[in-house]
Amino acid sequence: MSIMTKKEFFSQNMSNLYPIAFISALGGLEIYKIEYDINDSLFCAEGAWIGKKTNPKYQHKLRIYSNMNGESYIKIRGQRYKLCDAIRTDFN
Repeated sequence: MSIMTKKEFFSQNMSNLYPIAFISALGGLEIYKIEYDINDSLFCAEGAWIGKKTNPKYQHKLRIYSNMNGESYIKIRGQRYKLCDAIRTDFN
């Protein structure tokens, strides 16, 4: 498994990109891929409801953190969003 930057991921996959999960925050936060490594990370785009997900400014590669209870979360724009609050989507 190769470690990708967000620019590489979104430029290679933008035409056939489907979300695996969705968080109803930041105008719709779509999660596209989870990358498992020593530091787990995920690729996501915010602004799904308002059409900004194709703008590179709103595309992110975020590190996945864990708290003392074992709950996973991401930090974006100074806020924590738990991954257990994400709604799983099956578009494939």
